[in-house]
Amino acid sequence: MKVHDADLSEQSSILSNLSEPQQQRLTEILDRYLCGLEKGEALDTEALKQEHPDLADALAAYFQKLDALHGIAAGFQSTGIEIGTFDLGDFSIGRELGRGGMGIVYEARQRSLDRRVALKLLPLAAVLDSRQIARFKNESQAAGQLQHPNIVPVYSFGIERGIHFYVMQLIEGKPIDLWIADQRESGSLADWQYVVQLAIDAADALQCAHETGIVHRDIKPSNLLLEDHGHIWITDFGLARCQNDVSLTLSGDLLGTMRYMSPEQASGRTVLVDHRTDIYSLAATLFEMLTLQPAVAGDDGAALLRAIDRDGPPRLSKYRCDVPSDLNVVLQKAMAKQKDQRYASAQQFADDMRAVLEGRPTVARPPSLASLAGRYAVRHRKIVAAGSSVLTVAMAWLLISSAIILQKNHDARTSASDAERYLHQARATVDDLGSRVAEQLASVPGAEHVRQSLLTQTLQYYEDFVAQATGDPKLQAELAVTHNRIGSLMNELKSPADALPHFQQSAIIFDRLAKETRLAPDARHQMAQNWNHLGLALAALGHFESAATTYQKAIAAQRRILSEQPDDAACETELALTTNNLALLLQDLGKDTMAKELFEDATARLTRIVQSDPDNYLATRGLAAALGNSSTLLLATEPQLAIRLLQQAIDLQLSAAADHSSNRLRASAEIAKIYNNLGAAYSQTKAFANAEKAFSNAITLGRQLRSIAPLVDQHRSDLAMSLNNLGMVLQKSSQHSRAETSLREAIDLQQSCLDRRSVDPRANSRLGAMLHNLAASLSAMGRDREANALLQSAISQQKTALLHAPEDTQTRSHLLQHYSHLLRCQIRVGQYHAAEVTSAAYRKTADGKPQELMRVAIDLAEATQRIPSGQQRERSVSATAAALGSARDAGLKLDPS
Repeated sequence: MKVHDADLSEQSSILSNLSEPQQQRLTEILDRYLCGLEKGEALDTEALKQEHPDLADALAAYFQKLDALHGIAAGFQSTGIEIGTFDLGDFSIGRELGRGGMGIVYEARQRSLDRRVALKLLPLAAVLDSRQIARFKNESQAAGQLQHPNIVPVYSFGIERGIHFYVMQLIEGKPIDLWIADQRESGSLADWQYVVQLAIDAADALQCAHETGIVHRDIKPSNLLLEDHGHIWITDFGLARCQNDVSLTLSGDLLGTMRYMSPEQASGRTVLVDHRTDIYSLAATLFEMLTLQPAVAGDDGAALLRAIDRDGPPRLSKYRCDVPSDLNVVLQKAMAKQKDQRYASAQQFADDMRAVLEGRPTVARPPSLASLAGRYAVRHRKIVAAGSSVLTVAMAWLLISSAIILQKNHDARTSASDAERYLHQARATVDDLGSRVAEQLASVPGAEHVRQSLLTQTLQYYEDFVAQATGDPKLQAELAVTHNRIGSLMNELKSPADALPHFQQSAIIFDRLAKETRLAPDARHQMAQNWNHLGLALAALGHFESAATTYQKAIAAQRRILSEQPDDAACETELALTTNNLALLLQDLGKDTMAKELFEDATARLTRIVQSDPDNYLATRGLAAALGNSSTLLLATEPQLAIRLLQQAIDLQLSAAADHSSNRLRASAEIAKIYNNLGAAYSQTKAFANAEKAFSNAITLGRQLRSIAPLVDQHRSDLAMSLNNLGMVLQKSSQHSRAETSLREAIDLQQSCLDRRSVDPRANSRLGAMLHNLAASLSAMGRDREANALLQSAISQQKTALLHAPEDTQTRSHLLQHYSHLLRCQIRVGQYHAAEVTSAAYRKTADGKPQELMRVAIDLAEATQRIPSGQQRERSVSATAAALGSARDAGLKLDPS
């Protein structure tokens, strides 16, 4: 029977008249009916219609068509049929080559071209769902665009007599699952180097697909074909599995697919599935090829899901002692449970496998103690949860006790000694079991939610204290300290904008107390510390001049303390750290000379402290930071000296972390930042390979930090910056495709940081810069229209940043760069009217800045040369002249030439 368009329209009309529950029931009945046809056990159609009278008409129409389609396909069901036994359009169908959830593959001869091909037929059940047909067609067309020597080419797609099919190159070989079965039967393991080379070829093919936006989603042994001469092919590319194809999907097929799924795919979290699921699946397949044992053990779906969710990747050494240990590390990374811990691209996976073959160092490293602890927490989550529950209950009792103590303090106003005693008991308890325990938890994998809860409850206690102590003149010093601590907690839990009022209130109270009486030494320390915290918050929100003034107040207070107590090492350390913060701010404001002097002062102070007290962890961290920060001023003039300082800073941090294990998480975050500076220094000297390695080290640390403490926005932001920096160095070595992958991940992370904060102008500006960098790579690949959209988004981000931080010269500089790049892109794609609008906005942004106006004029002049003669070119010439005139009016002396 021939299926015409009218027949399909009739089916669509029938379905549209049914409710969603009825459509679901119809699909289930027809699936059962098809199963019966496949098994040769046809169901009683009349009985089914009587059992479901509301579906009788629909069932009658579909039974007739499915009977006819099954008759057409009946000749396809057995194997070993000679070529030419059945025709389907231009094709003479022969023997069956394989089958699975997406249909059956046959050998066929295409008569018009006289060539042998492989023909894959969509399952009969798919005629029930037009969306499956559309997806089958669209994705086969997408796969047909792929050109790679290890991807089976798709020639065409068609439909004949209701049977949907697509045509592929015929590969003379066997699927890897049969190859594995043969190896098992022979009892011999294949040469590991041969197997790894096959995996490298497959990874290269996946990289090609991923670069075009296609994710396979079903990499497994049966979808890899091996020719006799050792050439491997990936087939069924880009095709989604049909979950309702019961007639053609046996339980073994389902398990075979699930066994190679990544954790995010197996759990059904499709929104999380990206190209890294293919990396996981290929690594699982490689493990089985090497060991002849599945990477994930389990006999049924539930057992497999538990194993995928619970167990870590197995070790090669358990099954083979002849493979290098580096290969095991590579597989462990490729099969990491968290996709962010896997290779960022199939190319990186392939490169590391090549490094193993050639005996070179790999990017992958053995898991750290923190990583192993994280895996322990996943495997033994009940124990971890129990410990967390105990801690949470203890904190709840702590807060209840503290509240009682505070109430007793309120009731005991008549007894000053009792009030003071109860107050100090409460504060000491909260500080010890609140903030300090939370700090210890920062380095415990899996404890981040507990830590956040602990900080939140501690914050609640402090806020309750503020509510009761505000009007008590005896508690004003404690009140100022509490506002400072609330600010610190708000900064971590929420944002600098939420923290700012508390730091300001603390400063107001301390100022008033300092005028009324001489503050105790501890209170003076706390006042200076609060000024430093306030400066940090103001700088983060773009209030740079206010931040500089605030830092100077902190420095003045700390110097006064030292003038009276010259041996106060804690104050000396805090002074150096505040000086370092002010130097960073001045550097952002373009005042490099002043910044350099302050960096030198901070470095000298911290060096003296560390030399006299090597165990002073805060001073050691501060010295490393000061060296790293001061190196940024040397990048343009003395990059080699900058590199030496940065390497010294890394050594200091590693040494300090080794001696203070509880602070390793914080040290890792700071080392990652130093690696970023080191990468920038190498990039300045055009040592791009070294720069890439440094940025990759920063990314590795960033991913580990996120896995341990996923709720800390700073880790997310730092990782985004590392990925952005890697993308930029890849651009410089013309690796734009890899740069795109890195930059897109950076943008996603940076955007997620913004989504969690109400106001953060620096985050807006960073996101704008990242969008600009991605646009640069897309432009280099000839994708100017995509680049245009990104640049417009970048401009929007910088405008938002300037709205909240109008003093930020770096943000304004970024905005001008975005306009310049956008203008060139618009000219290249012929958007001359849009370019005219951009030119006006570009010029307006530079108004009042002679040097910037000159740069705008030069850009406009270059753009004018690319505009065809006509009215728009004349307007562009006028805009250029106006920009030059504005520059002259603003005080710039122009060369008459």
